[in-house]
Amino acid sequence: MFNISTSFIFFSAGFALILSMGQLIKPLNIKNYILSGFLFSLSMGMFYMGIIDSGLIQVHPHFLFSFFPFPFLLGPLGYMYVSLLSNENFTLQKNNYIHFLPFFASIFIGYQYWSMPLSTKIEVIQILLYSGVFTQHHFIILIPMLSVSIYLIYVIFDLNPLIKMKNKRVQFLLGLVILWVIAVSSSIYSIAMGNSKNFKIVGIACGLSVIYLYFISQREPDFLLTFGSEVNRKRYERSLLTKINIKEFEKRLNILINNQTCLDPELTLSKMAKLLNISSHQLSEYLNEHKNMNFHTFINQNRIAYAQNELLKNKDKTILSIAFDCGFNSLSSFNAAFQKETGLSPSLYRKNSIGPLLHIT
Repeated sequence: MFNISTSFIFFSAGFALILSMGQLIKPLNIKNYILSGFLFSLSMGMFYMGIIDSGLIQVHPHFLFSFFPFPFLLGPLGYMYVSLLSNENFTLQKNNYIHFLPFFASIFIGYQYWSMPLSTKIEVIQILLYSGVFTQHHFIILIPMLSVSIYLIYVIFDLNPLIKMKNKRVQFLLGLVILWVIAVSSSIYSIAMGNSKNFKIVGIACGLSVIYLYFISQREPDFLLTFGSEVNRKRYERSLLTKINIKEFEKRLNILINNQTCLDPELTLSKMAKLLNISSHQLSEYLNEHKNMNFHTFINQNRIAYAQNELLKNKDKTILSIAFDCGFNSLSSFNAAFQKETGLSPSLYRKNSIGPLLHIT
């Protein structure tokens, strides 16, 4: 039965779907792709909530768990999008894709339910909506909500410096966060109580968040573009580098690099910080803010720069020997790092003898 709340949920789901497609019309970049995926997943989730709230799930039981995988995308995509906005140094790495493993696993679980006989599906629906008892079926649909809540905590933690700022944009952001907290907590409570028919509150909260985000973007077109600068300004105020003479520090750093300190296989962040007479946190902040990289990447770049010179100058030297000389503990880790920095394997690089040397930074 369609009522005002059900109609609103379906309307919001369709609106989120339109906004999702709209992101693909804009200049294509990773942020727009991620936001599009997030809005699409949200729209699928709201369609499912609308189907449950309207009672259509009983008329069309084949929808049972058809939309189950999509909530597993909301957490990772939302977290990655906010991280890209709030941290100019954040980049997507290959290991970020591990966040999507639950999504693919959930497709298998959803298929198990989808392939059930019709009578079994109807029985499961009755248990989920009307039993009032927490069962294994409730536990399964609780998992994606718990996943979203965990990522929501990560988002709040990452935006903590921004939340502490008292300005209009932060108030808009807090409103959006509150709506999501209401949606997730209502969902978890409803499922934990063994009664999933109260998805109405979840659907309405999600729908309000979509409309809220749309009106914010219309009123403040640069709203989602200012997080990074706001957070960076806050970070600067709390910076551990304010008492350090950067020019003098960089001179000491260059001396260490020229002395091939980076080739030490036992070199760690704390050990290098001690050599530079600063704290580990200060060195880490310097590399992130001034070099746009972490300690591991910084060391590897300098090691690969040395390896490039060795490969071309000492062609009688084995690649394994060069790998150990550069501070790598295995040939596989050396090959992976070399491929990442140059786009070529060490053997191919030596064979072709092409490409500019990667200058030590």
